Amino acid sequence: MTTAFTMPAAATTYATRGELGLSGSSRQWKSSGATPAKTARPQLSQLVRGMRDVVPAVALSQARVTQTFGEVTANLGFGEVETPIVEQESLFKRSIGADSSVVMKEMYAFDDPDGGRLCLRPEGTAGVMRAVLQRLAAEPTPSINADVHASLCYTGPMFRREKPQAGRYRQFLQCGVEYLGSAGVDADGLVLYAAWRLIRELGLSSQVVLQLNTLGTSAERYRYVQALRDYLEPRANELSGESLSRLRGRTPVVATGSDELRQEAAGASTTSAAEDTGIVGRVLRILDSKHAQDHAVLEAAPLLSDFLDPSTHARFAELKETLEALAIPFTVNPRLVRGLDYYSHTVFEIVANSGVLGAQSTVLAGGRYDELSLVLGGKRKVPAVGWAAGVERLSLARASTPQGPSSKTGQAECGLAAPPAEQPLGPFAVPNSVFLSSRPNAIQAGRLARVGILIVPPKPVYPDQQQSAPAAVSPQLSPSQLVSLLYQTVEELNQKGICTIPILVRSRECTDKPATSSRSVPMLGDQLRAAARHGLEHVVLLYPDQAATGTAVVRHLASAHQQSVSLTSLATHVLQLSS
Repeated sequence: MTTAFTMPAAATTYATRGELGLSGSSRQWKSSGATPAKTARPQLSQLVRGMRDVVPAVALSQARVTQTFGEVTANLGFGEVETPIVEQESLFKRSIGADSSVVMKEMYAFDDPDGGRLCLRPEGTAGVMRAVLQRLAAEPTPSINADVHASLCYTGPMFRREKPQAGRYRQFLQCGVEYLGSAGVDADGLVLYAAWRLIRELGLSSQVVLQLNTLGTSAERYRYVQALRDYLEPRANELSGESLSRLRGRTPVVATGSDELRQEAAGASTTSAAEDTGIVGRVLRILDSKHAQDHAVLEAAPLLSDFLDPSTHARFAELKETLEALAIPFTVNPRLVRGLDYYSHTVFEIVANSGVLGAQSTVLAGGRYDELSLVLGGKRKVPAVGWAAGVERLSLARASTPQGPSSKTGQAECGLAAPPAEQPLGPFAVPNSVFLSSRPNAIQAGRLARVGILIVPPKPVYPDQQQSAPAAVSPQLSPSQLVSLLYQTVEELNQKGICTIPILVRSRECTDKPATSSRSVPMLGDQLRAAARHGLEHVVLLYPDQAATGTAVVRHLASAHQQSVSLTSLATHVLQLSS
């Protein structure tokens, strides 16, 4: 007898894979009177506006920039520091300014479940200074008179909710240097040299322009702002709404200057300090306006340089002489300012002159911020100067150079090995040129040696010490020639794998001399102690007279033993000492 297998009378349908939670093509019978079930396909997740995915080819291009930055800073003895991405919101309200566009419109801020307000860092300088001040305050016996010497560098992501454009994203990679502890022009020259060396080794020297200006002191800026307000008030109806608010003080204003800074500014005018709190930075931001109507109004505005004292002009002239000695081209931009009270003296930007970066063509910017430590609650002023650069913008500028980033000329100038010819790749393909450099990586390969280098100042001759019969004077290099020789020697030693650290210290007043002959003189002992704080065993001394004959002195710091060495054989001698 044959048994027949019969199906239920109801209609037979299939269950979909989504209903069963199964993968592949498996099916399961089910009985139902309904039509075949269908599930809605989930909507494709989209990238957040202003963000981007960094695919392998782009990552390689950016890695070339960060590697070059790492080699330049390692060669000059800058130590790497890493601060948190998340900081207290108040840190940037105090440093950037509560009424700045960054804090008011662009910063990613949010409530902390534990209380308070946090934010994603929009820049790196404030975090580095906070880290330094926090460690100074944590010392067992902190001294406000102890010198602070730190040469630091960093690379990391920053966040700003600004309008996306070429090379500028809401999450962007930034690299920068901060030199703390010296208020002298030589420190400004060092960080500018590091910036231009990065530009040169990336092959961008002919594609950018270094713009330079001086902001003078807080009292000088106060006098200027008073004149600028007098000029703008009759033309207020021609300004943009944003600039008018800054002129009239209708934007939220929080003091960004220290008590010391505000008192200095108040002394320059009969107006009370309370009435003019924050006015300097607020009005100066008008000069940095991006509105075309403001540019037209400012065309005939007074210049800050007309309100600077002779000492400030002399300082700026010395810096320009230093850059000329180092063959670093620059232009003076009298409209270049910083809208923050704690900035003083030197400010600069490196701007791409090609149209690929659009209206916002700045690739690197920096300046001197001696008052920032006081603004952030430090017990004393920590003189500092530094800069930051956008990695994406540098990478895009390299790609837009006429020779291209992979040509022989570009690769030779960048110090990068020329990759083999490649076919067009998809966005997630890994380029063949995964190697970055034909020379050992400055960080991965380590250093064969570390040495300091400094210029020994001539001994001052005071009126009461002058001899009746002048002694024979040997030929000496001028200050600008010594600066040029110092950085030329730095690069020659770097090429041999020797980390070479320029030793810079603040000048000391000779208070033991009569007032008529008192002057600021850098002390050799201070320079040698600064070299020891870097953990160096040897230091190269450039005496003005010996350098003129092509020799230098190599000194062992612990024993004070020193030896004259020809500059041509200096690298060999240093390597022998370190072996």
